[in-house]
Amino acid sequence: MVGVLLEDILKLSKDFGNCLFSFKHREGNGVSHNLAKFAITITGEIEWRSSFPVWLVTLVKEDVGAVA
Repeated sequence: MVGVLLEDILKLSKDFGNCLFSFKHREGNGVSHNLAKFAITITGEIEWRSSFPVWLVTLVKEDVGAVA
């Protein structure tokens, strides 16, 4: 199962001009961690066109603040 995901990630990464993969602890990347937890709970498609949920915007601000 993980092999299929990794294969998809590598395939999709070729569509970018530049793509870098690096390890980041959960505490340093709350957005990815919480999006992954959220993704495993959804049963249908979700699309955010014009704005993101408040909880996601808050996490982005926290992650940016931790790096700055």
